Amino acid sequence: NDNGIPDECEEIYADVNSDGIVNVSDLLQVLGVWSTECDGCPEDVWADGVIGVNDLLEIIANWGEPCGL
Repeated sequence: NDNGIPDECEEIYADVNSDGIVNVSDLLQVLGVWSTECDGCPEDVWADGVIGVNDLLEIIANWGEPCGL
């Protein structure tokens, strides 16, 4: 889409720190803001306005997904 990011990488939304892979760094970032409210923050993977178990489950479901950035 001419934005410099491969389309397959844009779909890995559980990569909250945008380093190209879903791993322990993303998990720790979510745990660092656990049970807080936010609107549009990268840790709110589930996009429900609260950092919680659904966000954690999405990270686990996408664990190890590389983007090759």
